[in-house]
Amino acid sequence: MVGLLILALASTVINEKYELTPCPELIQPEKPLELIWPGAPAGGLSNDGQVRHYFRIKFVVQKDGKTSDIRVLESNSRIFLRAARRTIANTTFNQPDKPCEKIVELVYERNF
Repeated sequence: MVGLLILALASTVINEKYELTPCPELIQPEKPLELIWPGAPAGGLSNDGQVRHYFRIKFVVQKDGKTSDIRVLESNSRIFLRAARRTIANTTFNQPDKPCEKIVELVYERNF
């Protein structure tokens, strides 16, 4: 089982409460990211027994390091959508000085 995490900065967005800016590079998960895996995919496995699902997720890192406003920007599958959102929701980041916006790319990859 291999889980891959790539972090990237997001563009500035206006929120109803405050103006969000991209999170600084130092705003990273406090612990290694733990991918939440759902049960076996409803669509079954590919012919080669490999599962690979990609998600690009935008969210806000609050001052306490918790995440909110989680939105999936891009995905090659809906199968792991809920698990990808839960992974980000359960991750605590280093605490920023003010709320900021981050984009994360998650790749779920497994050979059976």
